[in-house]
Amino acid sequence: MPPEAITQKTVKQLLRALTRGEHTVASFPAVLLPPGMHAAAERTRHIRRYLKELIQTQLVELRHKARGSEKPQGPNSIPPDDPVARADVEAALAFDFAWADTGLEAWSALYHRYLCDVDLPVEALAAAAHVSERHFRRRVEAGIALLTDQLREAELAAAGRQRRLHLDRYLTSPDYLYLVGIQEQTAAVIRLLIDQAGPAIVALEGLGGIGKTTLAQAVALQLAERGPFAAILWVSAQQHRFLSGTGMLETLPEPALTFAELLLQLSRQLGDETLLTADPDARETTLQARLHATPHLIIMDNLETMTDYRALAPRLHRMLGPSRALITSRHSLSEYGFVQSFPVPPLSTQDSLMLVRNELARARRRAMPSDDELIELCALAGGLPLALKLIAGLLNHGVPLPYIRHDLQRASGAAYTLYTYIYRRTWLLLSEAARQLLIEMLLVAPDGEDMDWIIAASNLSADVLREALTQLLDHCLVQITGTLQRPFYRLHPLTVLFLKSDVVSGWEADQIE
Repeated sequence: MPPEAITQKTVKQLLRALTRGEHTVASFPAVLLPPGMHAAAERTRHIRRYLKELIQTQLVELRHKARGSEKPQGPNSIPPDDPVARADVEAALAFDFAWADTGLEAWSALYHRYLCDVDLPVEALAAAAHVSERHFRRRVEAGIALLTDQLREAELAAAGRQRRLHLDRYLTSPDYLYLVGIQEQTAAVIRLLIDQAGPAIVALEGLGGIGKTTLAQAVALQLAERGPFAAILWVSAQQHRFLSGTGMLETLPEPALTFAELLLQLSRQLGDETLLTADPDARETTLQARLHATPHLIIMDNLETMTDYRALAPRLHRMLGPSRALITSRHSLSEYGFVQSFPVPPLSTQDSLMLVRNELARARRRAMPSDDELIELCALAGGLPLALKLIAGLLNHGVPLPYIRHDLQRASGAAYTLYTYIYRRTWLLLSEAARQLLIEMLLVAPDGEDMDWIIAASNLSADVLREALTQLLDHCLVQITGTLQRPFYRLHPLTVLFLKSDVVSGWEADQIE
């Protein structure tokens, strides 16, 4: 049930049905029921127990707060949570209405009117509270309003947990040490996406490794926890090849993500079997109707070429309606009026320093470089978060600081040349097994594969593979998605670019200078 559908009227109908012992409640917040509970009588018992516990929790807190207010003529003892006789009900109401606390009165009136096991008419409840029947009914209505707000909050939280559970399959595990310096950017992007009069598509733009994916992930996770979207769908695209001679990217002749493939991935994530088996035209029509009927957020990560933008952006825009799309790209979409460009800036010197120090501390490094030494490295890295993490990885594995500084100075500020030097150092630190596994993981799907798949696809033994995988994780070359029970592994997109280029071929026989 959408949180906005939880109204005082629907809550009152639910309470009345419970009072009458009805087992066929037309609708109720999903948070009230665990999945798989189908028997009507069992559902009724569960809902009643849930509501009783929720209200009793409020009453316990408010009663202790009232008792601690030291009102001179207040009752001497706090009543029991669950009255079992008429005298208990009367004592509880007398206590709750003795403190001039409207919140306590509202929760108490609600509880004793609808959920107390001792069933008394309203006039008897009002008499026990020493108020008029009209006054008591007003407090019951106030209690219903409070309960409605509580259920809305719980439904929002439950919906957020469901969206987050879905996202965990497609997003890398949150690395909060990496989320340095992007809090304001995250809030700004969220404001654009939830604004009903805002842009249909927001494009996060910037250099590779500057943190576009991390920013998109932070936005997705916050909106999953609490946002207006029924679902958040994450699709990744790879569109480039790294050129070793120039340190630049070459556009692949064919887009890796066609519009038809995009619709198929969206259908798969929605879990709709009818969409998966439909022909492409019917799939597009049905998806468009769904996106127009209920707001969804579609995130397309690493959508790199202008060719793809021209093919995908206008068609996607027509499909969205009240739904929204968030795109990450190294190129601009500013040619489209329906797209809001959001350039992702490099980290400041202070944030860069904080990021590197956090990474070094996480590895429990004892000998820490000075701030001046790290600031120099941060300046050479140009505020690119991925470069900073890779630099920290080199320091953690004993590469002398002067060597790293020398390599960065030779890069002369060119972003991809910079990464060439950093990846070269990292490559030379890997064991033969880790290098082999890194190459083998090029076959991993963009959404990742689990350990069983990787073991089956690899020529390494299980023990050697796990040790090699640990190395790749330590060097930030592999990302983890999924859950603790079933993690999925995939390569960082920039790592894929290097592995598919010729630049790696000469590194194996190379030596660190």
